[in-house]
Amino acid sequence: MAISSIFSAAAASVLILSVLALLLWLLSKFTKPSESSRKLVHMIMGLACLSFPWLFNSPTPVIVLSIVISILLSGLKLSQQSKLYPVLFSVGRRSIGEVCFPLGVSLTFVLCNGVVAHYIAPVAILALADSLSALIGMKFGSKFYKVVNGSKTLEGSLAFFVTASLTAFITLSLLSTANLPHIIMVALIAAVAATAFEGMSWGGLDNLFVPVGTLLVLAQVDGQSEIQLTHTLTIFVGVFLLILALKRLSTLEGGAALAVVGYMYVCYMLGGLAWLLLPVVFYASYRRLMPKRFAKIVSTHSIFGVLSVASVGIFWLLASHKSDIYIYPYATALATHGAIIASAHIHLNAFDDCANWDKLKIYSIACSVLKSWSVIFIPLVFITDLSADHIVQIFLAPIWIFVATALFVTTTKVGPNFRNSSSRWVKQGACAAIGSALALVSTL
Repeated sequence: MAISSIFSAAAASVLILSVLALLLWLLSKFTKPSESSRKLVHMIMGLACLSFPWLFNSPTPVIVLSIVISILLSGLKLSQQSKLYPVLFSVGRRSIGEVCFPLGVSLTFVLCNGVVAHYIAPVAILALADSLSALIGMKFGSKFYKVVNGSKTLEGSLAFFVTASLTAFITLSLLSTANLPHIIMVALIAAVAATAFEGMSWGGLDNLFVPVGTLLVLAQVDGQSEIQLTHTLTIFVGVFLLILALKRLSTLEGGAALAVVGYMYVCYMLGGLAWLLLPVVFYASYRRLMPKRFAKIVSTHSIFGVLSVASVGIFWLLASHKSDIYIYPYATALATHGAIIASAHIHLNAFDDCANWDKLKIYSIACSVLKSWSVIFIPLVFITDLSADHIVQIFLAPIWIFVATALFVTTTKVGPNFRNSSSRWVKQGACAAIGSALALVSTL
């Protein structure tokens, strides 16, 4: 950066920090601290960040500014002594939003690669849709769904979608030279994706997930033709409606179901239709893999179960750009998750004194493996163009699935908090990664 650019960036940063400090002082002086005042701060801060493309010609000052603001806000939160504390933070609520907000804005600025519309639309959605949806949800919300550390409302999520659609449409109309049908479809795709990212978030993570996730979707679809956009929009809306329609057949909380929607979008954007269909099949059928005694269990699994499944899948999705062969370990990871879900509760008291317990355990795991393998790999044969070598690998897959599932079962102790414990999901994800890695090695 030139000296003049450094001085202008420093001056702009001081100006923004001064405006923020003045706003916080006025709110603390003349308003009663409430969620409304906190959301007003959130909105004004977000709108102020819309000036960045015209204030800064390099990501460096934005990154420095975000670090400074994160440190200042974190210091205020930790001290709890300042009069500004109740204006900025909700007492008793665990959140890292004060760090995620500047991080989300700076990452969006860096990743937009100078495309102003791809920065403005996500940050405007974060500023406006997130704030308005929270206020509408608090005032009019009556239908709640669970997230990790609380709940959200369907009314708030609907308000978020409507506001995000209008915000994306207006910003793209002003900053894009595309025709009207193109802008409308891109705005709707961005709004559907942003709604899923917001609904799955907790603890302030929406300040990161919404702008960065929306940017990545925009960057992927903005260059598509109108026919391609029609297909993408149809798939986005279809996946959203399908996952919510199948929600009652799953064991997932509302926020976790929306996380599935977000993961499905990633699958389609990175891999294509075949990579999307496999997790759709898995989502629709995994509960049937569970033991019959769990058939009547109500929704109990949180977003961490979805992250366990998605983490390994996203790794293979990122690798898929190098070779289509990675769909084989990708499918193996999904099938391993299914087999573990089917086998995770085989430690029954009724069998504690059984002399053939080890044989029964092996038999139970084998049955679970074959059921899960058939759920994932039979559709794989029909939705992909596989060679004879790939067919052989498909029939070898139960071996790797069995090894990974047996590893999980033999090293896991089932307890009262087993279902949603973080250690369970971390271990399950690790075992799925091992099974998929073995599958890949077998192809070399």
